[in-house]
Amino acid sequence: MLNRKGIALRNLIEEHGADHVQGVLLEAMEKGEIKLNDISILELAYGFLGNDGISKLAMGAAPRGGSQLLESSASGVDSTAFINITGQIIYNKVMEAYNAPGFIGDTLFTTMQSQFLDGEKIAGITAVQGDGDDDIREGMPYPEAAFGEDYVESPATKKKGMILSLTRETVLKDRTGVLMQRAGEIGTRIRIQKEKAQLRVAMGITNNYKWKGTTYNTFLTSGNWINDASSQELLDWTSIENVFVQLSEIANPDQPDSTEPINVQMTHLFVMPHKYHTAMRIMNATEVRAVSNTSNTTLSRSPIQPLEVVTSALALQVLIASGVAAADAKNYWFAGDPKRTFMYTEIWPVTVTQAPANLESELERDIISRYKASERGVPWVYNPRYFARRKVS
Repeated sequence: MLNRKGIALRNLIEEHGADHVQGVLLEAMEKGEIKLNDISILELAYGFLGNDGISKLAMGAAPRGGSQLLESSASGVDSTAFINITGQIIYNKVMEAYNAPGFIGDTLFTTMQSQFLDGEKIAGITAVQGDGDDDIREGMPYPEAAFGEDYVESPATKKKGMILSLTRETVLKDRTGVLMQRAGEIGTRIRIQKEKAQLRVAMGITNNYKWKGTTYNTFLTSGNWINDASSQELLDWTSIENVFVQLSEIANPDQPDSTEPINVQMTHLFVMPHKYHTAMRIMNATEVRAVSNTSNTTLSRSPIQPLEVVTSALALQVLIASGVAAADAKNYWFAGDPKRTFMYTEIWPVTVTQAPANLESELERDIISRYKASERGVPWVYNPRYFARRKVS
């Protein structure tokens, strides 16, 4: 369909109309039947604008602007359809790059929709005072529940984005590859900015847990909770057991009895690339051996419950950039239930917006259309008690 300078596409438009063909193309792109790398911007221009439209474009008239191609006498010319199709192509490429494999931030964070740009106070209620273990005798009243105030505060959100312009030269010289590359770079850049922010929070570089008006570090070796330890290299299943035991000893602040533990269910093992295969070996072990102090060896299946193993080369670079020595950063690892620990407040997801006609930019810079990709949100710590950090230093 998209070949030979858009002749086949042009014939379809003249036979079925630009609106119908536009719908067919959009549906085909959505289903993946037309690959982005198979599309030519110049062919689309020939198809939707025709030879007359291409000639006017070559002479300096933008599809939207002082010389409206919609008023051309050529049959089936539709500059709006051309701009819309181009916008969909750019959107698809931005999203393809944004959602590329390898990013792990959303795996660790629970996304929370919000309309509060500057953060908000997330109210909670502590459990009833009194242990609730006393039986209620026949005819006696139920005890009155007394609640205490409890809340966490999320930080202000941040906006990320870039603008991409489609120029006359891009169409006429058929620089489709350049356009796709730039659209992909925008999607990648926005995602990397979000990913870095998430990783800094998840690894305790950015500490923004604010509980009852006080800000705490995510990982502590003493205090209200203990979820951090040094000299704890990931070696075998006992390393993970050590984390589980530590988390299970953390008291639940929502319970009146300070000795009641949190109900932790470990779900993820987050490691640097240097320990990824060690982690996979631990998770996939079909047999483990335990040697007692009497030299008795016990064989059994792995006692570790399956955990999702995630790794990120970007995480290693973020650690090193924060000041951690490269040799030490390689041995950082984390385990627990990150989605109960971390939140990502999202004001709006990554969005691609097409700008309205701008005669000034069209006349001064030969810009046919402009597209803005943006995203607004912030990662933060909701409850650090469900996630632990280990490092060797």
